[in-house]
Amino acid sequence: MNNTILKKLFKVKALTYASFFPIFLGIMGIYTNIESTHNYENGSEVLVEVIEKPRDCESINSRNTFIKVYYNGLTIPKKIGTGYCENLNKDFIKMKLTPNGKYLFFLDEIDYFPKQIGASSMIVFIGIIILLISLRKNTAGNSGLAQ
Repeated sequence: MNNTILKKLFKVKALTYASFFPIFLGIMGIYTNIESTHNYENGSEVLVEVIEKPRDCESINSRNTFIKVYYNGLTIPKKIGTGYCENLNKDFIKMKLTPNGKYLFFLDEIDYFPKQIGASSMIVFIGIIILLISLRKNTAGNSGLAQ
């Protein structure tokens, strides 16, 4: 009996198994962003000291520019984009601290969570489409072999 189960598992195409990867990634993205939204909404506003920042707006790259903030004895790096330009002259900025006190959010970061949830949902959707196509090809291929 175990032998027939193994044979059926090996008949399933690699594409079927591979389709679980984007589904898993998408679900993790949705969960992470829902959790981040919850932490943001239940967090508290704090004033943090900016201890390291770019020299000017031209040196801000949306991929790999960071600032370092100091709060409650911790130095925390935060990735920034070109929208941070208006804060370059500030030594203190308001941020949201999670209820557990382990993570800081920019005040406008809440705007990005729905977009990221939507993108993660699309990844799940694509994974499901790949799975359905693969299963359809599997069943079509198996019925042709039986004849």
